[in-house]
Amino acid sequence: MTKLLRIDSQRPDERGLKQVIDVLEKDGVIIYPTDSVYTLGAKIHSEKAFKRICQLKGVKEDKAEFSIVCSDYSHLSEFAKQVSNAEFRILKQYLPGPFTFILEANKEASKIFKHNKKTIGFRIPHYPLVIKMIKQLDQPLFSASIQIEHDSPYATTAEEIFDFYNGKVDLIIDGGICGEQPTTIVDLTQSPYEIMREGAGEFLS
Repeated sequence: MTKLLRIDSQRPDERGLKQVIDVLEKDGVIIYPTDSVYTLGAKIHSEKAFKRICQLKGVKEDKAEFSIVCSDYSHLSEFAKQVSNAEFRILKQYLPGPFTFILEANKEASKIFKHNKKTIGFRIPHYPLVIKMIKQLDQPLFSASIQIEHDSPYATTAEEIFDFYNGKVDLIIDGGICGEQPTTIVDLTQSPYEIMREGAGEFLS
């Protein structure tokens, strides 16, 4: 049975946060709201949770392209090669915000994803609930956006998601209504930088 937990996404309470962290620390898989859409999540150092998200997404483990969600830049060196000054200025300009930036992966990223990774998606949401979750967990999260049905709009409420994912994940956080657009994806490994997906954020550089 999946737990549906109501938390104020702008002012998350400590009791609710503790329940979320308890699930994540036990290799659980959650669905949580962000500044773009609701998304699947788990701690990045859980092989068990990684495999479950792959199953839920219907992708092979060696093909998984999940983003890594952080609270700040302190964990960046754990999975990405050193970024240039120009790249860092771009990150600082747009993050926190509804963007995913593609960066060059380091060897540790391949260990996390269990296969050779050349690039990694990096994200810092502008969303107090997610920032506090990651800080209390003390490690980043895997992130994989969800759709209830293929080619359908992204679900905007936890109730819609609960009807479909009940019994498939451990916890769904009801943080209120989310948007219908996923993050804008920008590949910083290309020259010039390439917008891979137009989404909730407007990239101008």
